[in-house]
Amino acid sequence: MRKGLLLFIIAIPVFAQQSWQGTWSGTTLQGKNIVLTVNSSNRFSQIQFGASGSGTSCSTNFDTTITYQSGGPAVSGSGNFTVNINATPPNGSGFSLNGTLSTAGTGSGSATYNTIGSPPIGCTTSGSTSWSVTRQGGPPPPPPPTSAIVAILPVVGSVQGVALFRTAVQIHNPRATPISGKFVYHAQGTSGSASDPSMSYTLQGGQTIHYPDLLPAMGLSGLGSIDIVTDGDPAPILIARVYSDAGEAGTAGFTIDAVAPSQALQAGESGVIIVPPDLTKTRLNVGLRSLENGASMQITLRDKNGLQKGAAAKTMAANQFDQQSIAALLPGLTIDGSDTVTFSINSGKAIIYGASTENKTQDPSLQYAKKAF
Repeated sequence: MRKGLLLFIIAIPVFAQQSWQGTWSGTTLQGKNIVLTVNSSNRFSQIQFGASGSGTSCSTNFDTTITYQSGGPAVSGSGNFTVNINATPPNGSGFSLNGTLSTAGTGSGSATYNTIGSPPIGCTTSGSTSWSVTRQGGPPPPPPPTSAIVAILPVVGSVQGVALFRTAVQIHNPRATPISGKFVYHAQGTSGSASDPSMSYTLQGGQTIHYPDLLPAMGLSGLGSIDIVTDGDPAPILIARVYSDAGEAGTAGFTIDAVAPSQALQAGESGVIIVPPDLTKTRLNVGLRSLENGASMQITLRDKNGLQKGAAAKTMAANQFDQQSIAALLPGLTIDGSDTVTFSINSGKAIIYGASTENKTQDPSLQYAKKAF
């Protein structure tokens, strides 16, 4: 059985999806106005820049507005930019503007500038300054977090059959900050969707929550699978136990690991389930859970000596869960103890397991399809 839940977190710089569109306004060190207008393509559509220089007997001031008809210099993904404007006679002005816009809605930079004309003797015609701006209205709201399946509990049940089976779940947050998400339930035999029944959870730092029987806690019963879905938070540490409940006589069951979507069998891979050694004493059900693109597979039965006894094909819709007896999965074939069942994935992804139950005690156990190597 696969152990634990592996999560891979990739850090993406916040500016990777940043839009700098808007009006950024402020002043230079000398108190002159600067206004930067950025379009939806992160290019300047207009720049207003003012500067002043002083000499021994006078000062030179200018305010220049530059409008770009088809988009001017671009603001890079990290917020950096450079703008060069050449001075044009007879009384034009030119400048070189270097700056950075931040995700906090502020910006800063420096500039060098010059004017053209005939100022009085001693009057400065060029200079440098620093500047700061603020995006009017503040930074745009960040995009809403994208819901994602971070782990799958391939089977949960609260159902009365030969025995009463329940699924107990504990979730724990090992972090100091809260995390939240939801359990989404997909009933057996249907294509699951995000609108299927769900229950939210919130875990404070270090908190553990216990659900003695998860489906009744969600107002549900039956057999299906669970997605653990979050909006950017990590998945909680999760322990699940499927057990037969004999009341005063106690319980018998097994612990089942949640599975990260990346751990599912995918196209080109095969997984193997071994049939119990004595099917007169133990019954075997096979569970299959596809992922968002569904799955198709070839199922091959072999005897304990490796000789092929037969095969069948199976296709599943998106996020579909099925559990059935090994005989129903391979109709018309004779299943014997220690046979093997190989699942070769042709397309999509699937999590596959075998659930064995001892007929006398109703003691269950589970094996994930072992990836063939």
